[in-house]
Amino acid sequence: MPLLDELLARNVRPLELWADRGYDGEELRRQLRARGVEPVISQRRRRGEPEPANPDTFVYRGGRRRPKTTDPHGRKRWPIERTNSWLRNWRRVSTRWERRPDHWLAVIQIAAALTIWETIQRSLR
Repeated sequence: MPLLDELLARNVRPLELWADRGYDGEELRRQLRARGVEPVISQRRRRGEPEPANPDTFVYRGGRRRPKTTDPHGRKRWPIERTNSWLRNWRRVSTRWERRPDHWLAVIQIAAALTIWETIQRSLR
């Protein structure tokens, strides 16, 4: 967990770490708690667990129609996912060509500033 260890070395102690179902695992949860960070990770539906009764929506996975399980943390995680999606609209961000970390940070900061500017411009129309 190099990023979290770097933050802790700089005396920046996050209270929580939010993640989606892809990061669900006891080992990760144990490592986070050992560092004093509370994991807020959505749980996967385990094999053998019953599917939700009367689901509102369905998704197609593996060619089969399956009920969509609700994510209790999805509403709070959505702004971050949306922002990442906006940044990926910039070709230079979606394809990382810069080798130097300081150049890469500059590209992300410029893309974020332009994205915010466009959002403000749209809201003022």
